[in-house]
Order: sequence, then C-alpha cells, then structure tokens
Amino acid sequence: MARAVLNVLGGTSVTGETGRDLRPKSRKGMCLLAFLALQPNGRATRDRILGLLWSERDQAQAQVSLRQTLSEIRRSFGADTDDLLQTTRDAVTLVVSNFSVDILRAQEMLAAGTPEALLDAASLWKGQILADVTPPDPSFEDWLSVERVQRQEQISKSLISAIAAAERFSSDADVVALAEGLLRISPSEEVA
Repeated sequence: MARAVLNVLGGTSVTGETGRDLRPKSRKGMCLLAFLALQPNGRATRDRILGLLWSERDQAQAQVSLRQTLSEIRRSFGADTDDLLQTTRDAVTLVVSNFSVDILRAQEMLAAGTPEALLDAASLWKGQILADVTPPDPSFEDWLSVERVQRQEQISKSLISAIAAAERFSSDADVVALAEGLLRISPSEEVA
C-alpha cells in the first residue's frame, strides 16, 4: 500500500496516507521529487541532479543547495522520510514503491491497453507534467520539455490506436469516450 501520493500531472501535490500535506516548500524540492519519480527505480545520481537543478552554480555551491533541498524534503516528509526518500553519498532515491504517482499509474494503465484502462489513464491527465511549477533552471526546463512531449505523445498514440479499434469493434459510446479523452490530452489531434 502506498504511504504517500505524488501528483505531477497538472497541479502538483504530495500527501501522506492520512491526507497530510507533504509538499516541499521550494520549487526545486517539488521539481526534484517529480524528476526522481520519472527515473528508473526513482534513482538519480547526485551529479545528474546538480546538473539539472543547479547547472549555473559552481560544484561546491550546488552541492550545498542540494543538501538544503534534501533537508527541506525530509522536514516535509517528517516521520515517513526513511520510507519515502533514501540518500547515499552518490545518489538520491525516491522510494516509488511507497508512492502512488499519477503519471506512473497512467503508464501502467497504458501498458494494460484495454479501452477501460486507457480511459482511466486519460482521466488522470490533469495537464502537463509540473504545469503549475516554473522550471527553476534552464537545464531542468530542457529536460522537462522533452518529458512533456514524450509522455503526451505516448498517451495520445495509445488513445488513437484504441479509437481505431473501437470504431471497428465497440459501441459509439466507447469511441466518443476515447475521443473525449484524447481531446483533453491533445486538443489539436485530428483523429478526435
């Protein structure tokens, strides 16, 4: 069972299992959580993080800033910190198995591939990744732009395929529901 919920699609939020707000106070803290959630196994090297969030600072200053941001996240997580965030000398890991992350749930639904799962994935789409956060660094902005495009294309292509299959084998209501989901995610898509 998830110990916390992390939403990065559209408006961002982090809540504990009791509903307590765990969102870090800083923009960089929230960006770090989103970045880690999208990494394989929730893990990234400290050097990679420094290059994304503090690319315009010297190494020593960037390392201090990362330590401060990690301290802020630990304060936000409180007693749940050890279950949610792990750090080593070289890496930082968000324990994604203890989180329910909206974009990861959507990816699981896309992998299932059924029309119902695709509709559920589309319903999770509340907007672009970190839509309510201004990227704090040019390198992070570059990374975020690529992630946004790739994730939006992934779900759009899945929905387009499902619409084509539904037109052949399903009811008009299924086609309409899938098309509405596609329009919410990709308003300029001609298929919808």
